[in-house]
Amino acid sequence: MSEIREVQLKTLEILKNFINICQELEIDYWLDSGTLLGAIRHKGFIPWDDDIDIGIHKKDIEKLISYFKKNNGNYILVNNAEIDKEYRFYKIYQKNKIKLSNGKEIKIFIDIFPYTDYPKDKIFNFINYFYSIQKYKVNSLNCKFFLRDIYVGIIKNLKKILFLRKEKLLSFLRKRLNKIEKQEKKYFYYVYDIGFSLYLLKKEDFFPLKKINFEGIEMNIPNNYELVLNKLYGDYKVLPPKNKRKPSHFKNFDL
Repeated sequence: MSEIREVQLKTLEILKNFINICQELEIDYWLDSGTLLGAIRHKGFIPWDDDIDIGIHKKDIEKLISYFKKNNGNYILVNNAEIDKEYRFYKIYQKNKIKLSNGKEIKIFIDIFPYTDYPKDKIFNFINYFYSIQKYKVNSLNCKFFLRDIYVGIIKNLKKILFLRKEKLLSFLRKRLNKIEKQEKKYFYYVYDIGFSLYLLKKEDFFPLKKINFEGIEMNIPNNYELVLNKLYGDYKVLPPKNKRKPSHFKNFDL
């Protein structure tokens, strides 16, 4: 068994424990990001993936925080912003290092990405484009293909001219959200300050959740998972070049 496969199977144990917690606390959860991609494209883990990505609603984060404060078991909940303020999500770590069959000792975890509700607001969307364009993907812009590069160029130059740093853009987004807080919220995606690009999708693209078998575990996935994956990865069915098929965290581990 390869080192990465061993990491994957060990990480599944954290996922199983997390599912039990969510069922106890009545928290909705779903496969997200690379794990969702693996479930659909590979019918399990992406062969070179070395963690698990889960989405939950922001309102349920407090339930998890309270649970882990009271239950001092084998796992801990960590706010990733305390480690890297650029990325504001959560991780569930196994407290003790695990030992692989080759003797290597490592820390394993799963990522928990908070989502929230958004109103439809042109000003918020416009400001958000400035923020999201840093991690621009061509499929994320609703304009004809030949206009996209022009649009991105304009946005990037405006950012330089107006000195729109990430912190300033986040401040704009926060203030705008506070102003439109009472509007009907029909959209849903990552919390605005998570550190990733923000592509608003309709709530019905996520709910009701569907079921899929992931590595022998029945898991939830977004209702319109194809649209979600297209927003994240473009043509998600196409494999990346071989030189990009590498683990994110355990870079020197064999596949």
